[in-house]
Amino acid sequence: MARNNGKENDVAKVPITERALTRRLSRALRAQVKHLRIATKRRQKALGLGHYYIVGAEGVIDANVHLEEWARKLGVIQPWETLKPNR
Repeated sequence: MARNNGKENDVAKVPITERALTRRLSRALRAQVKHLRIATKRRQKALGLGHYYIVGAEGVIDANVHLEEWARKLGVIQPWETLKPNR
């Protein structure tokens, strides 16, 4: 772990890929009988979904999933990790 000279916010963040994060989220959601889905462009327009959405037995739970936010909420991403930006 990087030295932070007593400052919590100065810890170097380790980037993780979108693929790794979606796999972690999918495993955590599966335990709750929910699923992370990727919307096609057509479905995004027709149903007002974001790129990622979450479904459960009752239908769409979250239509516009922010991966890193959900990952932190479910505890599948560590404080020193961050989502690697797309190129």
